[in-house]
Amino acid sequence: MVEALRRNPLTPWYIGLVFLLIVDAVFFYYVTTRSCEIPNPIIFGIMVIIPGLYLVLMYLAFRSRD
Repeated sequence: MVEALRRNPLTPWYIGLVFLLIVDAVFFYYVTTRSCEIPNPIIFGIMVIIPGLYLVLMYLAFRSRD
């Protein structure tokens, strides 16, 4: 009988974290090297709130699988 490959349940977390780090790094580079006039609450939202929300949702999705 062929045994199914067992996936690592944290793979979506790893992919998501890599994606968030890349997006945050590009955004941080863009904000610091160019003199763009983005208000601070928007920068805070993009750099902290959105990744935090993503991690919470990924955690809830991971916990609901049990």
